[in-house]
Amino acid sequence: MKRDLRGLHLLLVLLAATFAFGKFQGGFVPWFLFYVTLSLTLYAGAVALGALRNVDVTRELSSKRLTAGEDLRVMIRYRIRSHFPLSWLYFREESDVKHPGQGNLIFGLQKAGEVTYSIPRMPRGRHVFEGIRVTSGDLFGFVKKQMTAGGREEVLVYPRVRPIRLWLTTNDRNAGHSFSLNRISENVTSVVGVRDYVPGDRLNRIHWKATARGQGLKVKEFEHRTTNDFLFVLDRREWSYGDKRELFERAVSLIASLIAYAIDRRFSAGLVSCGKKHAVLPLGRSQDHMLRLFEHLATVEPDGKEPLSQTVLREAVYLPAGATLVIVTPLLDDPLVQAVIQLAYRKIKVELFWIADPEDRPKTDGRWLGTLASLGVQTTRITDDNFDEALRGGISDGIPTA
Repeated sequence: MKRDLRGLHLLLVLLAATFAFGKFQGGFVPWFLFYVTLSLTLYAGAVALGALRNVDVTRELSSKRLTAGEDLRVMIRYRIRSHFPLSWLYFREESDVKHPGQGNLIFGLQKAGEVTYSIPRMPRGRHVFEGIRVTSGDLFGFVKKQMTAGGREEVLVYPRVRPIRLWLTTNDRNAGHSFSLNRISENVTSVVGVRDYVPGDRLNRIHWKATARGQGLKVKEFEHRTTNDFLFVLDRREWSYGDKRELFERAVSLIASLIAYAIDRRFSAGLVSCGKKHAVLPLGRSQDHMLRLFEHLATVEPDGKEPLSQTVLREAVYLPAGATLVIVTPLLDDPLVQAVIQLAYRKIKVELFWIADPEDRPKTDGRWLGTLASLGVQTTRITDDNFDEALRGGISDGIPTA
């Protein structure tokens, strides 16, 4: 507990001065000043000794998991268990989130109460509430006492997931992990034909009516659900975004939205994220896996140094057969485009999402789009947060765009 007693020291000096003045001068006024100063000194001394003793302060957060743009509601409860009256209390949150309700001043002699405020539009990231700085003192400002209450709490804010109704992405070379797993999920009510029996076919697939016609054993062909694996690559190079923070937030939000779209449809999704720390999250399709991806995306920053082309070529070596590589970047530089062309020649499906500044027109970056399109590389230009419209085929300058 910290104490600011400079005012009390000043009062003690004034008390000695008024006492000497009363002794030497005498009369009503000198002794009146002495007794006023004495009263103030005793009051300030009592506050210095008794303020903030046996005071309990707790914090309650509306949620410790939010999505970017949501509001966080904070309630601070206090209870004074001592009989010493407090004229005022000041609460100030020690956190990395700046907001108007960070400081709250309460007057009165209530023994218990609460303070509630909201932090609007929480930004993506991991935010720490270190503690609550509680300050009290006398009415005249001679003495202040300060204590820290409340424990350390963290609030994780996930990237904003925007609705995507349709993503026209197919991989005609799909033979990957998702496809092989989904082959056991056949629609047994939808028979699309019959074929000859081959060793290994299950007996419950035998089409007995066709077999009875004397053409040998026949088995049913069911409708298979086709699917895709997606490995997302997020461009985290510092120079890709410059001072345009909003482009990076849009890129993170886009990847989170695409991951949610894929996993909601039982596709598999993985993530490659190269910043100060290199992170590769393998393919998965469960809701828990999606939360792990979102937790990583909640804390990423544009702090990478490695060229994106180098990252893409290295990770493509471990890409499962039939998977699609989805690259999200604001910068279509020559090394990246050459790397994508190389992957296209190797029959690896690649999709590009170009996070473009809406004030810029496609010039240098746009000259590669025709070449990429001829190789089957779909490029979508994103200029705002309406991802659904972009994926449904908005057109600007011949480029799919939002």
